[in-house]
Amino acid sequence: MTALVLLGSDDTALRFEEGAVHLRQADGEHRIPLAAVARVRAEGQVVEVRLTAADEDDEATYRVEGVSAVDANAFAEAVTAALPEHETVTDGSEIVVSRLARVPLPRRIAEWGGAVLAALVLLGLLYRDVRRAADRGEYAWALTFAGPVAFVGAALALNAGHALYRWWSYGRDGVATTAQFSHHTDGGKARRVYRYTDATGRSHTYASKSGGGELMVRYLPHAPYRAVASVTARRLVGLVTLALVGAALCAGGIFGVVLSVGD
Repeated sequence: MTALVLLGSDDTALRFEEGAVHLRQADGEHRIPLAAVARVRAEGQVVEVRLTAADEDDEATYRVEGVSAVDANAFAEAVTAALPEHETVTDGSEIVVSRLARVPLPRRIAEWGGAVLAALVLLGLLYRDVRRAADRGEYAWALTFAGPVAFVGAALALNAGHALYRWWSYGRDGVATTAQFSHHTDGGKARRVYRYTDATGRSHTYASKSGGGELMVRYLPHAPYRAVASVTARRLVGLVTLALVGAALCAGGIFGVVLSVGD
């Protein structure tokens, strides 16, 4: 069967082939078997794929906007005609398979390039200090590790600081909503996928390593497809402590590097 494809706004797409509906969103791709589909509705330039559920009010909905009205009707009719009459599941979200989008290679290079360069510089300093340690005083060996200590401290402080700033910015400008557990991702590192709806009615997903039946998340109005979970008091204290410890290690390491260079 020739695949039917709908291209929507915000780089979304619906594809119907091989007995399943495939939805591509900013967060990844979701494979929805026909046995999980309760019905498909086309209204103007919007197509909704509703999953089976024990209660109609609990139906999860996948939504694509900005498609051609003619193509939307044809897509809905084709999927509806192919739906099985009896081979369905009670909770369609349980058999949906999600593959989260990978970080693009250029972004990975940007993220790791600075770390690799810093590591090479610190290794050079460490090598120099080891060679000169024999000619120093009784405590000169301690200065040998000043560079690595500064690097580790900076990494801890930056990582914790970034997480704190992100939570603060989402708490200040973000919209709070409740995300309901939907399904698990496939693969060796399975994660829990939660589904939430933004203020315009669009459905989005949020993946987490842990959680219960529901999760409180926040998203920014201009980027509702990206959300963060609400921070707990324990997590907040841990991040603040980590940032302070990292800053202290970094400051001490830099002081040691300065002393080392001055020798």
